[in-house]
Amino acid sequence: MSQLLRLAVVADFPEERWESMDLVAEMIVSSLNQRPDLKIQANVITPDYCRLVEKVFGKKRWAWNIDRLMNRRVVLRHGLLRKLRRHSFDAVFVVDHSYAHVICTMKNRYPAIPVVVMCHDLDAFQALDQPVKGLYGWLMRWFSKPVFNGLVKADWIITGSETVHQQMIEKYKHQIDPQRVSTNPYGMANEFESSAENAASMASEFGFPVVLHVGSVIPRKRIDVLLRAVSELSKRYPELTLLRVGGEFTPPQKMMVDELGLKDRIRVMPRLGRDAVAACYRSADVVLITSESEGFGLPVVEALSCGAAVVASEIAVLRETGGEYVTYAAVGDSAEFARQATERIEQSRGGQWRSDPPGLKAHLEQFRWSTHVERLASVLQGLVCKVP
Repeated sequence: MSQLLRLAVVADFPEERWESMDLVAEMIVSSLNQRPDLKIQANVITPDYCRLVEKVFGKKRWAWNIDRLMNRRVVLRHGLLRKLRRHSFDAVFVVDHSYAHVICTMKNRYPAIPVVVMCHDLDAFQALDQPVKGLYGWLMRWFSKPVFNGLVKADWIITGSETVHQQMIEKYKHQIDPQRVSTNPYGMANEFESSAENAASMASEFGFPVVLHVGSVIPRKRIDVLLRAVSELSKRYPELTLLRVGGEFTPPQKMMVDELGLKDRIRVMPRLGRDAVAACYRSADVVLITSESEGFGLPVVEALSCGAAVVASEIAVLRETGGEYVTYAAVGDSAEFARQATERIEQSRGGQWRSDPPGLKAHLEQFRWSTHVERLASVLQGLVCKVP
């Protein structure tokens, strides 16, 4: 393709605070625009978020949820159509599959514009596979159905891992053509590849050892397993610090912290920039990833790149991202997490831990945004060339 391909990028509303999705959008847009050889001009077309109910009732959780629903289902749809009408784009890229419901609207109005969507996991569609039970079940199905319909209507679907790719094809082979699905691993931001300047100073602020968890506190992250494992570790290491990056605990999780007597051993960090998150990885004696399911597991890759020891759940997708450079524990087995973490901590204290084992650098090479956007550009150019 000789001329510039004009790409409209549908990113998440920043107000929703899905930091992983914000990262993906930022990295893809900046990486594409910094590569003139790819001949793609990427522009985010997500409309401004409107705080409607919150303005009247204040920052209450239920008010935020209503605003979130209205922005996704009304503001987003009309805002995207308005921008597509005012500007000339050759293709659309939807960063987050949970926004895929807008694809139906765009395809109805602009059927000739190819749409690519990135599917990070299949969580958004779980309600469609379960019997409807009560009002909550009905609501979840009502939310999920348009999202799935939009995914089906996309011209191309990209998954971040081969694990999710295979799960999708196996589960939805009658609705989704396998020939229009490809895997394109995420990359790492530059901050996780730079030298460790402030790791030592940060580590000195906490007791030994520093156990780090990076991620949200949604149910599939299994924070209960994390807390029980830390409780076991604290019996051996009374000065232990659990460093939490990714948001406040939920009320039930806070109750569990109190029950386990961990309140004085936990530091929940405020929202951090990537430099600070990288420093947390470098200061950690061990990183625990206790999730029961993931779409990719970017903290695993980031931690490895920063030289941290990682103990993660034994699930296929984390095996895919961590390879042989991560220690694995059975899902939900807090005692096994504690045992494996103890081994890593003692190896580190005894000088036996290697932060750069043979082959790690080559393993991490596959997780580069430069490679990601090259593959994305190939998909986009192929779709645009097919348009008559």
